[in-house]
Amino acid sequence: MPGHDRFMELAIDMASRNPHAPFGTVLVDSRSDSVVASGINRSNVNPVLHGEIDALNNYASLPEQNWDRLTLYTTAEPCCMCQAAIIWAGIAEVVYGTSIERLTQLGWKQFSITAAEVAAHASFANCRVIGGIMQQQCDLLFESVPRVTK
Repeated sequence: MPGHDRFMELAIDMASRNPHAPFGTVLVDSRSDSVVASGINRSNVNPVLHGEIDALNNYASLPEQNWDRLTLYTTAEPCCMCQAAIIWAGIAEVVYGTSIERLTQLGWKQFSITAAEVAAHASFANCRVIGGIMQQQCDLLFESVPRVTK
């Protein structure tokens, strides 16, 4: 999906700002086809500041928001906390690279519930979840960080 690749590359660029936790996110306005906010994982500062939450907070600080026009691009599948926040915000589409399953295989702590499962349980909202965009490039981000698995 060439259109998705352009924005996923930007999410990968964001992820490179935190090589120890390369979760990068960009929010794209679907009408203007432009990035309106971005975020990186800053859980070392606050445990809930995942890349998605950081991007949502950055967008919320703007004087005007149009949440329903946004697509969220992120290097890894949103965890259940982040996916729930995305749904509560009213974002209609999520695009990710690396899956929760792959992160778990690599030793990253993850809840074993997919973003699509969270979205399916939100009967009050429609949030399309698309995975595997630039997956190899995103996987490399997480494979390069040493993890201790137990």
